[in-house]
Amino acid sequence: MKFIILAGGNGSRLFPLSRDKAAKQFLKLTSEYSLMQETVLRFKSNDFVIVGGKKDYYKIKTQLEEINLFAKNRVLSEPFGRNTAPAITYALKMFDDNDVLAVLPSDHYIKDEQRFLDTLAVAEETARKGFIVTLGITPSYPETGYGYIEAGEVMNENVYKIKAFKEKPDLDTAKDYLESGNFFWNAGMFIFKKATFLEQLKKYSSNIYEFYEEITSTDDIEEFYENVENISIDYALMEKTDKGAVIKSDFGWSDIGNWKALKDIIDDNGNVEKAEKFIPIDSNNNIVVSDKPIVGAINVDN
Repeated sequence: MKFIILAGGNGSRLFPLSRDKAAKQFLKLTSEYSLMQETVLRFKSNDFVIVGGKKDYYKIKTQLEEINLFAKNRVLSEPFGRNTAPAITYALKMFDDNDVLAVLPSDHYIKDEQRFLDTLAVAEETARKGFIVTLGITPSYPETGYGYIEAGEVMNENVYKIKAFKEKPDLDTAKDYLESGNFFWNAGMFIFKKATFLEQLKKYSSNIYEFYEEITSTDDIEEFYENVENISIDYALMEKTDKGAVIKSDFGWSDIGNWKALKDIIDDNGNVEKAEKFIPIDSNNNIVVSDKPIVGAINVDN
């Protein structure tokens, strides 16, 4: 299996730590590595490309150099953002028709690496049978900030045909999803054979397929991006195809979409510290982040 890593976006929900000039995927939030570096190191393969914004090329290059994995043909730069469908399709130019590809976001946290790799192996096997596979995270609470995937017919153990994609629900609907047991969080991870993906793209999303056909060089991409539709892969393909499959997944996943999520990952009790020096006096349940200045807190709670 080979890999496409999506490194666009700015993670604005973690503002002010994550912002346009220091996007979430480039921050070292949960270990000595950035989220993007963790993503690349996790799948233990040199067969990958990273798709990111033109403005972030040198950030991506520098971070890959730090882990000795930079190569010029591993970084594809988008002249401007056009959502996930064009980004994935652009990256397909780097692979062969028979390749099985895993598309992964660059800014997610995964606690149980081995279980994640085991789940990817099941996804690869399913993709080789002609399905476009997504990983559905078993919901642990009624989250209203995620899209959901409704599981349909059972294909194999923990593998289902996709019945429907659902938009971010209100709280009552999210509770119903949780109770039903056949709805999963949409983590934005996709596994497919390139030939299958292109076949379905041609059938259901002609603009994106034509974009793929027209690209003649990854060095001069701007003219092609000007005419491509701004659309997610969910809308362009996954909600239309009858080749969709979802795998029930439970490997300690988080998209670190807000400060509470970061706190839950780093520490469950007391103050969460990511500072060289923090001096708390009668202060609890805070998140303190500082790369240099000393931070003091007196009677600061929650």
